[in-house]
Amino acid sequence: MKTANSLQVALRKMVRDNYSLLLKIWVKARRWIAFLKVKKSKEMLNTYISVFSRLAKIYKTNIVVRTILIPEVHKLGSKITLTGYKVYNTCFVFNTKGRVVGIQQKEFSVL
Repeated sequence: MKTANSLQVALRKMVRDNYSLLLKIWVKARRWIAFLKVKKSKEMLNTYISVFSRLAKIYKTNIVVRTILIPEVHKLGSKITLTGYKVYNTCFVFNTKGRVVGIQQKEFSVL
């Protein structure tokens, strides 16, 4: 038990003495993680749109697809782009020609 207490004291001291350095490392790591999430989100979104666009065309039906977790989406004409790092539950609506005709986003809370 004494060893555990001395280890806790040592860890607290290390954190206190190196707080600014640890904070810088944490911030850089968080940006890197956010970058990877956005990178992966682009691949997921492209696959998602490709699959449901094809299905809407093949079956000549409108499709409202369940949500996908991705950063904020902007649609300009037929081009869809991701912006930012905040994650949203995003739902897409495809028409019978396979085009995205609607987007609904709701902020996704991470506990």
